[in-house]
Amino acid sequence: LRTDGEAVRRQLTELEMDFRTYLDSSALFSEDAEPVDASTLPGTAVIRSFAAVADALRGAADQFADVLVVWEDAEQSAGQSLFGSPSKVFQALEAVAEVGRAYFKARNGGPPLGPVDRAFYSRVPFKYTGFESPTTRSLFGAERVFHHRGQTRRMERHLTLGGGQTNNCLQIYFDFDDPAGRVLIGYCGRHLPFARQRT
Repeated sequence: LRTDGEAVRRQLTELEMDFRTYLDSSALFSEDAEPVDASTLPGTAVIRSFAAVADALRGAADQFADVLVVWEDAEQSAGQSLFGSPSKVFQALEAVAEVGRAYFKARNGGPPLGPVDRAFYSRVPFKYTGFESPTTRSLFGAERVFHHRGQTRRMERHLTLGGGQTNNCLQIYFDFDDPAGRVLIGYCGRHLPFARQRT
């Protein structure tokens, strides 16, 4: 069989995507685990209102400081955001904090979380995506690399809020920092470019 470099790269990318899907779906969690009932988890009973996305991000950083670490790029992107529903941003970050806590408990032998996408679905109506497509990664991968105090990290997990044109959407990119037991918030702003977007 003749193999060229491009075919090998394509196969490796597909294997990486399959592996990440497997990790998100089952690696750390019981296969027969039921999703956690969101009503049994602590959360804010009152919907908080905020004047801007940056205010919602700061509020979440303060309230969920035990598990969230907000990166400089997230602060900058939130400061530039014109997204019209900052309270939804706080709600999404609260869900990230709750899922993060449950994720790290499961890693440390606690009750299983179940698939990460289902964990988000049970908490918020926003779309969770565990990784980017190979095409988006190839064309716009550099825009998924975020910075904080000399650190650099590519993050692909994200929640998407809103719909329609990218100006009406907001994305929150994050990653689990397993050694530290924290969720890193790398970006919180306008929808990033992707492979199949309409121009």
